[in-house]
Amino acid sequence: MPLKALSAAVLITAILLLVTNFTDNQNPRLYLTNSCYGLMSAIIALMLTRASQQQRVDRAILILITLTAVQFYVRPYVAIGVSGPMTTEQYHDSPFYALLLVTVALLATSLAMALVAACVSDQLRRLATESSRDHLTGLKTRRAFENDAIEMLEKAYAENESLSVIVADIDHFKRVNDEWGHQIGDCAIASFGSLLRRMVRASDRVGRIGGEEFCILVWQCELEGAGRLAERIRATFAQSPVEEGGDDLLLTASFGVAQWEPGEGYGKLFARADRALYAAKDAGRDRVCSSPRQGGGASIVDIATGRTAA
Repeated sequence: MPLKALSAAVLITAILLLVTNFTDNQNPRLYLTNSCYGLMSAIIALMLTRASQQQRVDRAILILITLTAVQFYVRPYVAIGVSGPMTTEQYHDSPFYALLLVTVALLATSLAMALVAACVSDQLRRLATESSRDHLTGLKTRRAFENDAIEMLEKAYAENESLSVIVADIDHFKRVNDEWGHQIGDCAIASFGSLLRRMVRASDRVGRIGGEEFCILVWQCELEGAGRLAERIRATFAQSPVEEGGDDLLLTASFGVAQWEPGEGYGKLFARADRALYAAKDAGRDRVCSSPRQGGGASIVDIATGRTAA
């Protein structure tokens, strides 16, 4: 819509300017020319305000374009109000026009610098995003995921919210690489990563923290809910053939679940979930085990049977 409005404003102004060529009064032409420039700047500013994300440099560009629009609207009226009616030639000889040139030059220079800064900022953000994403799955890398985990734990503590962690590992993955090849192994990892992205919420965080090991931070979720989520993921993955491997290549995964307890750091929380994961593997794989409390391995439970897994 703003682009259509911009095009319409330019077209209407061009028609009106053509009409004013046949009049002796040059003031309307002066008004129209400056109003057109001001309107175009205002529409561009409106388009910028609708941007979903605004960094400091984006706000600087918005301010500069808004100032440009304002000066185009205000300056000719001030000039004519102070000096009285004038022709275009008289206006070009006035100090108001000299001030226009200086103002436009300063705003244009500032805007050019801001645009360069915005391009550099966008490029840096893109590089930062690429470095924090695993190229095979599109999930967060281990380092980026752990940074998110620390932030979420601080937020959970500040807001007194529940938070759980799920650690997952594809079963017998070395055998997949040995028997089917690394290309199929990469397909399996990519498929599992895609499944995780589909099954978690926007408020959760998912990362690939090892070769075939993944971790999920489940926001505002207690142990039972996280266990049910892990079980849904387990069942879905076990029934989904790996792409490019044919319908015969069905893999499974094991899961460990733990709920964060106030005062517990990410390292201890992850270690509890990881112990539950190894208990699931020791119990036969393709299952979900949970660690209901801090402490020894005796508390680890197979959620499908309710029995102690280790």
